[in-house]
Amino acid sequence: MIADDDHLAHYLATEAGRRLLGLRERADFGDQTALRAAGDRISHEYLTAALAAHRHGDALLSEEGKDDPARVEAHRVWIVDPLDGTREFGEAGRTDWAVHVALWARTTGQAQADDAGGEAGSPAGHPAAARSAPHGAPSGRLVAGAVALPAQGQTFRTAPHGLDGAARPAGAADRLKIVVSRTRAPEFVRSIAAGIGADLIPLGSAGAKIIAVVTGDADAYIHSGGAGYPSLSARDSRDAAGGDPVREHYGPAGCRAGHELNRPLPAHPLASGT
Repeated sequence: MIADDDHLAHYLATEAGRRLLGLRERADFGDQTALRAAGDRISHEYLTAALAAHRHGDALLSEEGKDDPARVEAHRVWIVDPLDGTREFGEAGRTDWAVHVALWARTTGQAQADDAGGEAGSPAGHPAAARSAPHGAPSGRLVAGAVALPAQGQTFRTAPHGLDGAARPAGAADRLKIVVSRTRAPEFVRSIAAGIGADLIPLGSAGAKIIAVVTGDADAYIHSGGAGYPSLSARDSRDAAGGDPVREHYGPAGCRAGHELNRPLPAHPLASGT
């Protein structure tokens, strides 16, 4: 039994990733649809069984599982994306897919008051402190998270004194590097890149994109919103590394957009209008 939540998140993400690597090594990639479905299934089944064994009293919300309404009343909820970047997992040679494991814990009463400087349930400086929960929603915060990049041989996790993983400061490259979605890169990002002289790097998994910023392989991740399962543990890991908070704004039709920064972007109307 692993008592520490941070260590458990790291262990689960790594072990799920190991199983996915094994599946991929046996595949011939002739039927990518079947491979992707098998990857989603075996990772979800492993995480579900492992959490039942290690944290049988906690609730689980998995992108690949049926949602249990009981989680709404739970004090601790594990939020997992068993295979983020499913498209890339099914393509030979790609490494930008991931496993995400995060733990949300309810904060009530004195625990809320103890979060000095932040709103109820959010520690000072934590991104959640800047985003109010809907009226009537339970107060809580992410307390542990891990992102495994199995094909890259790395797992990043939150830790008491920062991020565990191969994080490094960004290099002083001549041109900025911005990671974007391979399939849903917003058009305005191209305008930003052209205006500030940056290169766009298309990647699959949202976790792989955020970790690229954490490690210094990229300077920013700009997206058009839609964050959900994939971003939770990735953002938690980024915050532990001392990364800038998520900066969000609302664009056309109320679409939430945001960007994760490693170093400041040059002045640009779209880049600075958050």
